[in-house]
Amino acid sequence: MSHVSSIEVHETLRTPTADGGSVVTLKAERVNPPMPGCLPQPPVLAGYHIVTDAGQIPAIADGHLYNYLLAGNGLFLHAQRRELTVLMRIASAQVRGLPALRSRLRVRFPLVPVHLVREMVRVAADAARDRSGGLEVLLYLTFQDGRWQLTRPPQEQTLSSVQLAPDADRAAVLEALIDVHSHPFPLRAFSGTDHESDRGAFRFAVLIADPAGTPSLHARLCVYGAFLEVPPSLLFEIPEELGGTLP
Repeated sequence: MSHVSSIEVHETLRTPTADGGSVVTLKAERVNPPMPGCLPQPPVLAGYHIVTDAGQIPAIADGHLYNYLLAGNGLFLHAQRRELTVLMRIASAQVRGLPALRSRLRVRFPLVPVHLVREMVRVAADAARDRSGGLEVLLYLTFQDGRWQLTRPPQEQTLSSVQLAPDADRAAVLEALIDVHSHPFPLRAFSGTDHESDRGAFRFAVLIADPAGTPSLHARLCVYGAFLEVPPSLLFEIPEELGGTLP
């Protein structure tokens, strides 16, 4: 079964289409500019193109991770992996003579089912109640063979940090589409440490804040150092008990 959604992000709405997909529009972009020094440096990893026809986006060449595209309304980052393709503006500018582009996101996966969302929050809440005073926890969601898999890799945890253990299977982690971690306290935003950890990733990052108190979910798309906030409902079937705590 194919799970394809053409998404143009419009506020927090994921609208079903006649073919079984979903459409969302990025009407108001919420893009953090790439942090200095965060994007991969070797030029061979990127293609550089000037867009002269908005209907003909240059393909990403073999061996490149992404393309930089200069358009009439700014600089765009174009990247793709098996589960998604994204075109996002990372810098605004007016370039006369070039056509404007519009940010868009195309995903090829279904929503994470509600029972896995509840399991994520339960695991995070258990870690937050640890007798040490509370621990962060790290989880990964992978979409393979038509189904979602939730894993908890070997990890080193403290109240304010979590990282993979030295013996963790890092190759398996690279396949994950969604990186989930918790803050066992009411810090309902990604931290500076989170920015540093996510700067080389191309996947979704999800934060579970205050899981043992009033839990809330926060999500963003990480594209090689650029970050785009997205509504959690773009990724998850939201449990009723979390419906009133979403940003």
